Parts: sequence; structure tokens; C-alpha cells
Amino acid sequence: MRNGSHGQQPTGTTRRKRRRSVRLNVVTAVVLGIAIVATVSTVSVIHSSVESASRYIISGIGLYYSYPYVGRHGGDGDRSIDNDGSSIKNTRHRVYCMVPTMDSDSEKAKWTAILETWGRHCDVLRFFVDGDEQGAWYYWNATVRAAPSSSSLGDNDDNEKATHVRAKVIQIRTLRPRLCESKPIVAFSLPKAKNNLREPQTVRAKTASVDVSHGADKAKAKPCRNIWEKVWRTWQYVDEHDADEADWYVKVDTDTFFFPQNLRDYVASMRYQPSDPYYFGHQLRHAGPMIAGSSSAFSREALRRLAASTGSNATDKRCADGHGVEEPFVGGCLYSKGVVPRDAFDERGREKFMVLTLGEHLTIVPSKDIRLVKKYYEWYFGFGNPQTNWGKDCCSDRPIALHRIQPDQMRAMYSLFTQQGNHSDDRGKFMDVEREYLSTVKSGFSI
Repeated sequence: MRNGSHGQQPTGTTRRKRRRSVRLNVVTAVVLGIAIVATVSTVSVIHSSVESASRYIISGIGLYYSYPYVGRHGGDGDRSIDNDGSSIKNTRHRVYCMVPTMDSDSEKAKWTAILETWGRHCDVLRFFVDGDEQGAWYYWNATVRAAPSSSSLGDNDDNEKATHVRAKVIQIRTLRPRLCESKPIVAFSLPKAKNNLREPQTVRAKTASVDVSHGADKAKAKPCRNIWEKVWRTWQYVDEHDADEADWYVKVDTDTFFFPQNLRDYVASMRYQPSDPYYFGHQLRHAGPMIAGSSSAFSREALRRLAASTGSNATDKRCADGHGVEEPFVGGCLYSKGVVPRDAFDERGREKFMVLTLGEHLTIVPSKDIRLVKKYYEWYFGFGNPQTNWGKDCCSDRPIALHRIQPDQMRAMYSLFTQQGNHSDDRGKFMDVEREYLSTVKSGFSI
């Protein structure tokens, strides 16, 4: 018999019960631990989400007030109309207006007109001139009437007050010859293989611009058309110095009336994003697909690809430096980088970027004016989009660019659109068909 101070020894049944109890306690502890971890994680996620949401809200408020003009557009600045008529949110696209020009009295008159009118509605406005010091700049100033303070565009006291506006003028140094003379040369086209046969070799005459800056023919020379070099050097400057200043970069000629807000609304309606490669305007196809005419628009990504591929960075001949106008080079270079030019039409197939004068767009119909087209406009009507509308239905009432506009016409248009000033002397500046069209533009004009 076993008894004493240690008591009775546990039986096998008791030991099994104790082991089950221990296992149950362990499982309970594990489940409880998992529950505690899950609860802490949930609270952490909620806290993180709230904190993140707060940051986005604060960031959004900061963006709203940091972009020039955007917070002052009123209703039209906050919303735009999609092609299907539905209302969508405008993502507040910033617009950079790049104006290539020359340092001359006639061009400076256009600078002032631009500053007095559409130029003050760009988020960034820069004039680029030829110069000896790359990147050197100064301010060009103008004194103008104050811009309308609301989207109603009605007359108010603010409209009569003078305000000072200015824009940077930046020098772009080109290295190609400054004075040229066109002289005939002969170029041989290589024979092409066709059905295992050789086509006969052909000869065709061309002209080339020869540098005569220091030669005996200097008196006969004219300024070289080094537009492409100036443009690619300009875009490289913009990419280096102003790549974060805007979402959309637009090259605008000095004889163009540009509508920054209509461009903002258009890219919003098309759901274009500046981080994707977009290059659009009026497309011509006679020298390869390209955007030509009054202005051409680039997303930030398209600008980045163009700047990174030109000049000394060029690995494709379409991006290399060359002589002549810029449009074929820009179109070919971007095409080699996977960026395809796009036309810009409204929902009714009407142009948003005009290339000819407004009167020409509104009155010329190719099927009726065959001789006129063949003599003067075949380059435009023959190589544009075949679906383009002609005559009075040619042009969108929310245009992005009107071409070949003189400074006095620019001021008259702006006065008409914003209901500023006296319009009694404006009739002589436009044909009746132009005034009729401009009145429809006025109804949808916003700043």
C-alpha cells in the first residue's frame, strides 16, 4: 500500500485528461494570438488609409491653388464635355506655350499682342529667339487691361484696370550657317530591285542651301531655314529646364490665336494622359505622317522622347540635325520612337487646329473650287485627312488654334470673346463669314 506525504499517484486516465487540457490551452492561446494580430493589423490599415486619404485631400487642395488660372475658370474650368455629351472631371491639365520667333520689331509687335490676349491664359509662356548664348534670357513686358475675373465674361470694373504682364524670352544658339543661297545640285536615285529586274537609274534636279556667310555671294544670301535645328534645341532646353512645369507642351506660331482652355478640355474629353505619348494637331501626310500648321501639341512623355532622341542623341536619321522646316523631322523622329501623330476633331468631325486662314477654311470647297485648289492648296487638300469637313462646317466652335491672325485681329478677337472694349471698328478686320463663325466661338469661350 502506497500512501504518505506525496499522496496518490495519477492514473492513466488522469494523465490523458491533463494532456488534452494542455493542448486545448495551447490552441486557445494560438487562436487568441492570431485574433490579436489581425485586430492590430486592421487598426493599422485603417489608420494608414485615413492618413493616406488625408494626404491626398491635402495634396489635391494644394494642386488646386498652385496651378495658375485653373482655380479661376469657374464652371468651365472644373468640368468639360466628352464627345458623347457626358460630363467628366477635368484633371487640371497645365499648358506650356512655346513660341518660336525672331528678335525683330515686327515679331515683337506680335509678342505684345499675344501677351495682351491668349498668352496670359497659358500656365507657362516662353518666347524662343535665335541668339549667341544658349539659354540666356530676359523678360518682355506689356501693359494690358486686366483679364476677366470670372467665367461669365461680362463687363465689370476690373476689365478697365491696367495690369502688367511679362514672359521670358530665351535665346537658342544654332550652329548651322546663318546665311544661305539656294544652288542647283544633281542627285542620283539608286536603282531598285523589282521582280528580279533593275529599274533604270533616274536623275533628278534639286536645290541645296549653301553656306555663304563668309563668301563673295553674301550680298545675295538670305537667312538659312534652320528651323528644325532651332526647334529640337528648344525642346531639349524645355525638357532640361521646364519638364515639371506642365503636362502639355504646345508649339505655337506668332501668327496664331491659341485657346489654352479648349486644349485642356479636349485632352480631358479624350481621356489623354500626359504620361502617355501623344502628339496631335492637324495631320498632313505628304512627307510622312506629321503635324503641321499653326501649332502642334505634345504630352510630357512625347516631349521627353523627342528631346532624348535628337541632336547628338540621335540614333535614327529621322531624328538627326538637318536643313529646313521642322514638321517632317518631328513627325518622322517621333514615329521612329513609337509616337503616332493624331488629328484633332470635335464630335462632328470639325477641325480644331486651323492651318489656312479662317476665311479660306470657311469658304473653300474642293469639289467646287478645283482650279483654285490645284493652283494654291493642293498640298493641303490633297494630303490632309479625307474625312475633313469643308465650307461653313469646317471648323469646331471650340477651336484650339486659328492661324494667320495679325496682331490687330488678335486683339479684336479677344475683345469679342471677353466682351471687352468697343466693337464698332471690328467689322473691317473680318469678313462676314468669319464674324459669323467667331460669334459661335464666343458662345463657348472660357478662360
